[in-house]
Amino acid sequence: MSGHRQLEDRLRAWTSFRGVARATRTLAASQALRWGEHVVRAEAHTSWCTELRRAYAPVKSAGPTVDVLVAIGSDHGLCGPLNRLVAEALASALAARPGLVVVVGSRVSGYLDLGAAVRLPAPSSAARTRELSTRIEGLIAARGPLDQARVSIVSPTAVRPDGAVTVTSYDIEGLPAKVELPPAFTSRSPVELSPPALAWSRASALFLHAALVEALCRAARCEAEARWRTMSRAHDAADRRIEEHSLRLRRLRQEGITQEMLEARQGQGMRWGGGPGGGGRG
Repeated sequence: MSGHRQLEDRLRAWTSFRGVARATRTLAASQALRWGEHVVRAEAHTSWCTELRRAYAPVKSAGPTVDVLVAIGSDHGLCGPLNRLVAEALASALAARPGLVVVVGSRVSGYLDLGAAVRLPAPSSAARTRELSTRIEGLIAARGPLDQARVSIVSPTAVRPDGAVTVTSYDIEGLPAKVELPPAFTSRSPVELSPPALAWSRASALFLHAALVEALCRAARCEAEARWRTMSRAHDAADRRIEEHSLRLRRLRQEGITQEMLEARQGQGMRWGGGPGGGGRG
């Protein structure tokens, strides 16, 4: 009976785990879809800001150039090796280009000793990405002009069907436009309503803000996709274990029933046969 009870306990545990995995998988799938929509909008806005910035000739601002590394991970787990890969890419980037380090998501810090790095929470909504981008811009502006900052992003950019996460390090200075803009926008020369240096500075600030928001949205989408695929595999594994335990439990129950039937038949034979070796009813 102890083995029977243990199997039932395991079966209940795996069934409960499958329910959690199913709920988490469903939530992650809906989040991935929502963040995917945010990424499309963010890419379009970044393209617009890129073309706006290209319309003005660069004007060097007074002040030091600030090297900035922004690493984007997650605050929550169940997304596979995403944060470990971001930490490894950040370590490589730091070796080549030290400077101000901003780490988004508490999980990345668990893999590296980041010392004086600024740690910020991962965004939970599109509005939070804009707020977080503004906070990062404030950290940069405290050290030098925004239009002179050299900002590099280390973040997840894609999740393959097998669940493998692609982490990319890139410089937003060379970020290409991804969305075709109307010719009417790109063909017109800007009207100078402010000093060129001020126009360049403000266009650069808009571009930086848009690029940060896009990177944060894309990282959040990758996190949700990685969690969805991780929990899908967990759900499938739970299905297999439940099937195995159910089969073993059915066999054990059948063996118990067979044993009871044999014992009942043996007992009936003993009663009518006068016991082992008996000579019948006389």
